Amino acid sequence: MKNEEKLIRDELLELLRKGKLNNNQRAKLMDLIDEDDTATENEKERFMLYYGINKNGRKPMKFKQIAQIYGCSDAAIRNSVYSMKRKFLKYTDLKENLIVKNIITECRMEMANSGEKNKSSDC
Repeated sequence: MKNEEKLIRDELLELLRKGKLNNNQRAKLMDLIDEDDTATENEKERFMLYYGINKNGRKPMKFKQIAQIYGCSDAAIRNSVYSMKRKFLKYTDLKENLIVKNIITECRMEMANSGEKNKSSDC
């Protein structure tokens, strides 16, 4: 079960990078990440910038772009993003997993309705 949940969260991150989630789905994910008390504010913010998790549809950013905002190295941003990603992939709370699954299901339905396919899934 844990491996299946990790694969679902991996798929969600891939969909985010490709810009496939709508504003409502990104907002739900943003709220979920904001509630994470195991991550620092910098990790959360940098992760959300990298994956384009925001309520206004801003595109995902590259490490270098985020580094310019924070006035630090690309490596520092990469470390923050990967640290938060590891935490995100380990979410085990039932509520967290349901939110992620619901977002994926909604996204798959929207993609199916538009005739679009995601290479990593069966939708």
